Amino acid sequence: MLNKIRVKLDFFRETFSEDESNFDRKLLAWRQAETRYHRSQRLVDLGAPLLILNLEFVWLSVMLDHMRMVSLGIEPVFTQEQQEELAELRELEKGM
Repeated sequence: MLNKIRVKLDFFRETFSEDESNFDRKLLAWRQAETRYHRSQRLVDLGAPLLILNLEFVWLSVMLDHMRMVSLGIEPVFTQEQQEELAELRELEKGM
């Protein structure tokens, strides 16, 4: 599954160029999905518990959906619950 996601991420990055008006937005969406992909891959490599992997894959799916929406010109929005969870995750990562 992660190999297929890697191919999609690479393909998405090749589909837009710096000449586009929304290049920055697409690049940001791609970077967020790319970061989440690498995090997921690292957790798999480390043999993380299934509960953690499931949560990580949910977030990877959210980021991929956001990336797809940006490519279609739709501005994705996190739900309030997702925003709170992302804020908590950022705080946890700062402490590491």
